[in-house]
Amino acid sequence: MAQQEIPQIAIDALLVQSESLPKDAPIVKGYTFEGDKVDYDELFKCYTATGFQATNLGRAIDVVNGMVRLALCASRPRLVH
Repeated sequence: MAQQEIPQIAIDALLVQSESLPKDAPIVKGYTFEGDKVDYDELFKCYTATGFQATNLGRAIDVVNGMVRLALCASRPRLVH
């Protein structure tokens, strides 16, 4: 089999210098599926450190949960002294 030359555009796209991550970058890890049941609360919490797309989904979930908490607090009757 003849050896094919790798196109320069592929080399330029793949063989790039790595950059250091910011010190505050989250550690990428996922949910551990052990046992018979899935803890969905923990699963969704893990989204913030699963990967780029899941991290953004996890952040969105955190924002929505915060909005829900605020809405619940605002809808509670307040005692007036």
